Amino acid sequence: MAMLFFMFALSLAVSGTNTAVFRAGNAISKSRVANAAATAGIDKAIWCLNAASAPADCGGSSGSSFTGENVVQFSGVTYTSTVTNIDPVTKQIDVIAYAPNATNPISTQHLRASAIIDMDHVSFNYALQTGIGGLEMEENSAVTGNVYSNGNVEGHNGSTVSGDIWVAGGSQRAADQQSLNQNGNLIFGKDSTVIDPSQSFTPATTGVLNSVTLYLKKTGAPSNKTVRIVSDGGNKPSKTSLASATLDTSLVTTNLGWISIPFQTPPNLSSGTRYWIVVDSSTNATNYLTWGADTANGYAGGKGMSSPDWNSGNPTWNEAGSDLAFKAWMGGVATHMSGIDVTGSVHANTISSCSIAGDAYYQVKSGCSVTGTSVPGSADPGPAPYPISDAQIAQWKEDAIAGGTISGNYAPSGSSARLGPQEITGDLTLTNNATLTMTGTLYIHGNLEVSNNGIIRLDPSFGGNGGVIVVDGAIVISNNGRFVSSGAGSYILAISTMTDQTVSAITLSNNVNGAIFFAPYGKIDVDNNTIISGLMGDKVHLANNATLIYTTGMADARFSSGPGGSWTLNKGTWREVK
Repeated sequence: MAMLFFMFALSLAVSGTNTAVFRAGNAISKSRVANAAATAGIDKAIWCLNAASAPADCGGSSGSSFTGENVVQFSGVTYTSTVTNIDPVTKQIDVIAYAPNATNPISTQHLRASAIIDMDHVSFNYALQTGIGGLEMEENSAVTGNVYSNGNVEGHNGSTVSGDIWVAGGSQRAADQQSLNQNGNLIFGKDSTVIDPSQSFTPATTGVLNSVTLYLKKTGAPSNKTVRIVSDGGNKPSKTSLASATLDTSLVTTNLGWISIPFQTPPNLSSGTRYWIVVDSSTNATNYLTWGADTANGYAGGKGMSSPDWNSGNPTWNEAGSDLAFKAWMGGVATHMSGIDVTGSVHANTISSCSIAGDAYYQVKSGCSVTGTSVPGSADPGPAPYPISDAQIAQWKEDAIAGGTISGNYAPSGSSARLGPQEITGDLTLTNNATLTMTGTLYIHGNLEVSNNGIIRLDPSFGGNGGVIVVDGAIVISNNGRFVSSGAGSYILAISTMTDQTVSAITLSNNVNGAIFFAPYGKIDVDNNTIISGLMGDKVHLANNATLIYTTGMADARFSSGPGGSWTLNKGTWREVK
């Protein structure tokens, strides 16, 4: 009898243990499913934030007004999501998943993350920056702030710069060597086999190499890289670095685009001699770069290679099987600064007919008074890159196109028009007190004209961030045409991509505040008695009494696609909430 009782008790214990093990295993399984459901809920919330017209799939609302969903079924689990506003470009996403349901949950998982609108940080470090076309200042025109020009800087009676002036050694207008075809890609820095890519080239002229331009895109958020020019070591790169410069990966987008890398100390190269462009990279499986390539090897002056480490004791170099897309820009053009009263210092090859309160760095001086220290025999400054790349401009165009298209010209009246992100295939005209409120990026194929008290205003939801207008044609702002930002540190960035320098890409008349103007390939004309905040263009002309006053906030300007832009997961914010 005692034995029978013992066996019965043992049976109950084993049964209880098996049940506990089963319940524990079931709980673990449900926990994993709940975690997967919560993760999926965050992914779907971001999708709904970007889905402007899918309320039926998102619990009744979608786009930037999406606030979450209740009791969503997911693989035998239910979850609830809540989206709350943190600021105009940040939203908090909370997802709570219950397995199998909220009434009798075996497991509960609460995940939290934030979503942000894609945003570009642009550092406008100079009041005025020009390309090879340089700067011309008429009588009594003035710049308050620093000037960096890749071409000549010329002034007339009463022209003043309250800051420093750098005039870079001039570059040739056309690339000396280039490989433009792109039908393949070379991914580098993703794994340990291909880390440091290289492309050789053979210059046609002897002189300094001012800059190279590479055709790149990024995955994730790769760190800045070092671009080197090295000599040839037996039909492969040597370990002798002739020059180096930083590749700023913030200028690279997720689509292939041209990125300029200038050398502050340009190397001297010889015609007919092979040199190599080497990108000194590192390994990161989720944050890496891709270099556009020509698998037909159409560039006769060089080839592409890659190495796990270009600077190891005995580097291994492997054929890339393609030419990597690049442009090489030679310099050697003497530049000058003349006819300006400067309160700061000047760096230029030749200075003449000027007054410099600071120091002067030059090779030739004529008719200039220098209060500070004169440093004859100084090397020419290297060219400065624009803080905005061609790749970023192309991305802003895509952001606008994603919002829809207006065919033909658009000329709103009154003050109720709201627009963005939006593509306009014709002109955008604002005149006679018309006001347009920007709610996202605008891309205009034709011209932009703002005149007679017309206003372009950023929607208040931009907060301290700026908005972007890209124009393929000309920009003309006159007769009290105005730009109005959305708050402190906010600007409208107006870009003209015109390349015809026989006409003005951007013309500005009267006071123009709240905007920064950029014509990377064209000419900017600033008419009499006009006051503006920031200019960048291949060539800039300041007419009589035109004034440019630098605003310190431009050193860290932020531009977003706006409330209608693309929402993405803010990396590093994903976490479990206990």
